[in-house]
Amino acid sequence: MSLSNIKDGLMANLLASGKWAATELSSCDFGITEFSASCVIVQPGPNSRFYPVAGLGRSACGSTRIKTKEWTIVGIGMVKDQGDPRALLGNLWTLCDDLYDAIDADDTLDGQCMTSHITLMSRPSIDSFINDGNTDWGYITFALEATEI
Repeated sequence: MSLSNIKDGLMANLLASGKWAATELSSCDFGITEFSASCVIVQPGPNSRFYPVAGLGRSACGSTRIKTKEWTIVGIGMVKDQGDPRALLGNLWTLCDDLYDAIDADDTLDGQCMTSHITLMSRPSIDSFINDGNTDWGYITFALEATEI
């Protein structure tokens, strides 16, 4: 397994939820915001950890110990501000539920890790927006930890 495979599994979960189209999910392009009203962008996160697994000895090649890998992936869920503050706030609440439900639906991320879970979901501040020059976006940040051996 690899972090790239885990990312693919995460994207598969998000797509399978039916809340976002493939064009609204990205791990490599912030430009998807241009054509969507809601989108999710993920990238490798900080603080991934790796440590030897006690009692499991060395890997098949014998040169390294078997390790637990705790990968961190961070993301941002964005909702376009259509000019209705109530709708924007409602969509941000729904975004939190949708992200949690999509990721929790299969905590192996399509079989790519032993287990995963959201460790953080946050609206940095009540007046946090991203502006692309034309449009304001409300957003939620989140972090996911995926474990593999």
